Amino acid sequence: MSGRLGSDIDAGYAKKIFDLISTETNIFTGFAPADFDEILHVLKIVTFKKGEKLAAKGESLDYFGILLYGSLRIGEAAKLTPKEVKQGKTIHYLKIGDMIGHQNLAEQSGECMSETWKFDVLAETDGSIAVLPFGEIKTEIRRQPKGMFKVLELAANQAYETNYFNITGELLNPIIPFVNHPNTLKKVREFFTKDQVIRTFMAGFDRKDERIFMNDVKGSNSQPGDRIIRRGTKDRSLYFVIAGKYIGLGEDYPAKKETYKAGAIIGVTQFLHDDKWT
Repeated sequence: MSGRLGSDIDAGYAKKIFDLISTETNIFTGFAPADFDEILHVLKIVTFKKGEKLAAKGESLDYFGILLYGSLRIGEAAKLTPKEVKQGKTIHYLKIGDMIGHQNLAEQSGECMSETWKFDVLAETDGSIAVLPFGEIKTEIRRQPKGMFKVLELAANQAYETNYFNITGELLNPIIPFVNHPNTLKKVREFFTKDQVIRTFMAGFDRKDERIFMNDVKGSNSQPGDRIIRRGTKDRSLYFVIAGKYIGLGEDYPAKKETYKAGAIIGVTQFLHDDKWT
């Protein structure tokens, strides 16, 4: 991806993609929606086609990228041989929110463009990626210092998580991803308009804020025994119980067991103070 790039997608649509990414991943934890505008002044949204090679093994990588849509495959092989399957080998994929070149960018050694890439990265499907060419770093620092600071923060956070995993073999923040089920939204909104606890919670909202809040709420179904939140993780979310019953198992379980029923709000303290789940 050499040369100066232009975006294939307009800024308004790109911001909508970022809003979606922020609900599906934790890469934007601690970032405000207004930060997306600054970031999008720096990154270019580029589309790719299935089969296209985005990075080549043994060659220098000349950009930092965030996968916004689609799937990328690590390695040339699209299918394992029976021998490789028997050996327990797997094909690895990059999913939405995963990054390329974040460690190169985060090192800030001045030699990020001369470092060789360790594996091939190919497009498993059509998709799009937000890109910062390394050749434009100095220009963007002068032109958009705030946006560049946010991009560097994204890269540094991801690089730290990558190094942590490489050293310990564990995820730094093994959060349980929230799975959005759009078919639940009608039930969620109906509950919000009727439940007294929720109405009290929203009493301080003006009409505009209430409308924004209701549009941003996501719904999800769960089955008995499903773990919704993992203790010790951090994702700064509020959970409103619409139906059923949930049990909180802390360090002092079973001596102390919290039960959450319809109308309960889980995670107020964690949300306000950006604390870990206990």
